[in-house]
Amino acid sequence: MDVAGLADLTLTPAPTAGEDAVKLRLLGSLKVYDKDKGLKEPSGLALNPQTNTLWTVSDDTKRVFTLHLDGTVTRSQTPRLRETDFEGLTALPGGGLAAVREKSNEILIIAADDGRIRGCHPLSGMDGYDAVRADFEDGPSGKGLEGITVDPATGAFYVVKERAPRLVLGIAPDLTSITAVHRLTREIGFRARGVSDRKLDVSGLAYDSGRRRLWIVSDTGRRLFLYDLATRRATSAKLTVQEDGALKPLKNAEGVALNADGTILFVITDDAKKSVLAAYEILRAGD
Repeated sequence: MDVAGLADLTLTPAPTAGEDAVKLRLLGSLKVYDKDKGLKEPSGLALNPQTNTLWTVSDDTKRVFTLHLDGTVTRSQTPRLRETDFEGLTALPGGGLAAVREKSNEILIIAADDGRIRGCHPLSGMDGYDAVRADFEDGPSGKGLEGITVDPATGAFYVVKERAPRLVLGIAPDLTSITAVHRLTREIGFRARGVSDRKLDVSGLAYDSGRRRLWIVSDTGRRLFLYDLATRRATSAKLTVQEDGALKPLKNAEGVALNADGTILFVITDDAKKSVLAAYEILRAGD
């Protein structure tokens, strides 16, 4: 994927500092807020496998947006959704999109051509829900599903719950059952300096086919975690963006996507008029 438009904006690319097992180099960032088109609250990010573009949703707008790497935002040839409150989306291997809604904790299958909802699958109706019922029903409201991704080789889905508690759930390809529960605790690597365990959230994820791991972004932690599904351990890196000639922490990260060859990560932020799409080269992923 060509990221020339992003790279041109970088003043002094540099790897993140510290002892992180994941090391990233900032390539650049582009503003994506577009009030006229309705992209005011970016939430979720997915690679369009057919083009050099990305998809995102705005949780207050009934629209899927296309993001181009020159900074333009378009609504053409993207579906108009019937509802709002979408917090994440992913491209399906056979075409179309899958998205999650936070308040209802459901997965929706969306036709890419007309935006029609082809299926609605609430977690509460899936086999295995009893294992996480208390996590979703007894905790604070507004801390439900925030992101979704899919393993293109198997068709299995992964969804992420924001916090209280932080969870990744494995979902069967036919969306009938919860097949795995991953609790993203401090002990396995989900921590960020200066952020309490109670406040650390997870806000988006992307499946990495080459590494067979999940990239998971944190808004409050301002970090990107790489989670090994087999060992159930995580490593991480700080997320930065360039402002006024200096590298500063990336605020309000909401979604993450990986390019086709697994070398570049894209992160989108929900920061009102300061919302950006940032790109990072992966220099090292884990030990």
